[in-house]
Amino acid sequence: MTRNFSLNGIPGPDVAAYYRRRAEGGVGLIITEGTIINHPASAADHNVPRFFGEDALNGWAHIVNEVHGGLTAMGVSPDWSTHLIEHAVSAVHDIPHGGGIAIIAPHWMEHVAAIRPEKVAQFGVRVFDLDRTGKTDHQLAAEAIQSLKEFWKSIGAPTKLSDYGIDDKEIELMTERAMLADQIGSYVPLTREDVRRILRNSL
Repeated sequence: MTRNFSLNGIPGPDVAAYYRRRAEGGVGLIITEGTIINHPASAADHNVPRFFGEDALNGWAHIVNEVHGGLTAMGVSPDWSTHLIEHAVSAVHDIPHGGGIAIIAPHWMEHVAAIRPEKVAQFGVRVFDLDRTGKTDHQLAAEAIQSLKEFWKSIGAPTKLSDYGIDDKEIELMTERAMLADQIGSYVPLTREDVRRILRNSL
């Protein structure tokens, strides 16, 4: 069985939304529709999703992220852009996902805090038990980011991409790999330039 809704074999945002709705509805096991392999006789319809080629595989990566968001959201709209950025880094440089997140997350939070400081302030209060008294959201957000950096340091987590020997030579490739759409993320949608800046700040 297949749905034939992937234009030219590339599963797009509408396909990702279809699978996400199933995850949000509480489905515990999601088996994808039929896909095309890299063989001329594998399908007669060009709108069956391919499971080969960078364009189609990027579409499937977006579906996986949407399903993860649907399973973990529990009624809240999560933001997985840090994971998309880190997946791009580890795809190019083969570093551990947790280490990449430790490096990227504070710089992503700095970007978010400049636009929606209340989200980062909320994180600081809920995770680090920060005291709100007499502080603006901007002040509390800055304190939350610093608390996160100190926590990573206290457990020996990496703090910059250069800890893994990564420099700026592959910034453009990593940026391109992270951008599964014109914008990624939900709290503060990120443009290609935003992702490029977050990666540079993470060096």
